[in-house]
Amino acid sequence: MYHIASTTAERTAFAWDNSYRDGTSGQASPGKYDGLYWRMKDDEMLESLFGIIADQSPTVLSIPSVANGEQGGLTTRKMLTFSPWIPSAYQGDMTFKRTALQRAVHVGLHNPIVILPIERFIYRSEPAGRAYAGVVDPVEFIRNVDLARYYLGKIGNKPEAADSRKKASSILSRRQGLN
Repeated sequence: MYHIASTTAERTAFAWDNSYRDGTSGQASPGKYDGLYWRMKDDEMLESLFGIIADQSPTVLSIPSVANGEQGGLTTRKMLTFSPWIPSAYQGDMTFKRTALQRAVHVGLHNPIVILPIERFIYRSEPAGRAYAGVVDPVEFIRNVDLARYYLGKIGNKPEAADSRKKASSILSRRQGLN
């Protein structure tokens, strides 16, 4: 159970940079990529930078899942690509959590079966496993650091810069509403 949860979490995290990657091999389809600014819009990177979103709720995909095209946005589509690795008898969830410094895929599985010899021994027979894998994107990390340094240099972190940060935040909020 843990092996399947771990493999699914690691493969999903590895392929996070391109939602068109093959669920089996992890290879990207030639000429198919996510939009140029998907990290800013769908990954809510800019919102977290300017403090527009105080607490980001994780995206949760129930297992077993049924692929329904574009249902749930880009984050859900990325998780749906790798959920077929999980056998249909298993139940659980796949979760994408994003904080200011870390993005991660969590997979929790259980198999609702009764195994009498084990149940008599440990009073619980439902096998379960939980795994976690961090999304690593070195190029994007460097871009984010450069962007933060740029805005810190332009706007600053002094008390009088609060108006500039609010102005940048309101501009970003209006543009998000237009998209």
